[in-house]
Amino acid sequence: MSTSQGLSSGLPASKATTPDRKPADATPKEKRASSHGSSAVPVSKKAKRSESANMFADLEGDDLAEAIDIFGTGDFDTIHAKELEAEARVSSHKDELRVLNHDLNELELELKRRKASADAYKALIDYSESELFRKDTAAIVKLGELAKSLYNVLAEAKEAGGQVEKEEEAGGRDEEEKEAHGRAEQEELE
Repeated sequence: MSTSQGLSSGLPASKATTPDRKPADATPKEKRASSHGSSAVPVSKKAKRSESANMFADLEGDDLAEAIDIFGTGDFDTIHAKELEAEARVSSHKDELRVLNHDLNELELELKRRKASADAYKALIDYSESELFRKDTAAIVKLGELAKSLYNVLAEAKEAGGQVEKEEEAGGRDEEEKEAHGRAEQEELE
């Protein structure tokens, strides 16, 4: 029912603008306003509606539909409770997202470590199949042969040195024996 219809029908303007509201639902202040023919809504309720309007930003789906229904009844406490529930869910989702992000970072680090290991293994395999590896292997074999020859030379030198020592010791003993024999003969002549 429009305002003009309400005036033409002799009804107060406040009732004409809110045809669905029962007289029992009106507050004492609204009753006083309607009795004087005033259609003004109390400022406090306008302020509450203005303050509560942003509550819908955090709601969605069934919560939003339910909040709209509650908002229409003017049950701002319930609307505020719904807003707090929505904020709690958002906060919980943010915490879960932080945990998932941390796990993702750990997985990325592990992936980098495994990739580095795989790259190292691949480089080793590539080297083992390269011409450079064959050259290095040949050089290592040659070094081994040289080391073996050097060991043999050293062994022979050691053995020869030992033989010389033995010969020198034997020669020294022969000289001592000759000297002793000479002294004995000299003593006999005297």
